[in-house]
Amino acid sequence: MKVPTSFYAPGLAWASADWVVTSNTDNVPVVTAPAPPPTAVPTQPPAATACVLVSQDPQDYSNYPPSNGFQMNWTVQNTSASPWNQDATDLVLLGAAGGQYLHMGYDMYDLTATVQPGSTYTVSLPGMAPQTPGQYGEAWSIVSGSTTLCTFWLIINVQ
Repeated sequence: MKVPTSFYAPGLAWASADWVVTSNTDNVPVVTAPAPPPTAVPTQPPAATACVLVSQDPQDYSNYPPSNGFQMNWTVQNTSASPWNQDATDLVLLGAAGGQYLHMGYDMYDLTATVQPGSTYTVSLPGMAPQTPGQYGEAWSIVSGSTTLCTFWLIINVQ
């Protein structure tokens, strides 16, 4: 769907069908999606990272009832010798497993502060368990330019 570029620079965003209500759509043309979103969540972190995961809440494989809201929190530590500059570093969605996204919001965010070497940074995003029981996950990265500095994810069970 199109969104104002003042909210998200690319001007396009995904919306979960669980949260969209349509009306007056009889004459609206249906088009094929340009490409499906990524569906795989890595099973282990990349070999070379500039961070370490300090904490995560909820823990992987936590159980949630369908359509239950929750908060996703990760604290990562910059283990590189360089700062993660706020102006040049972003939090970027890598993909989702299970066919649906967990987060509610954008697929990319600017860091809210520069993270000095040795310092920690907490990522906190609102989430929603899908309506259908199963296992779901999302992977996120902290990226500077074309360099991935850090990768982390959450996997939940919907019961």
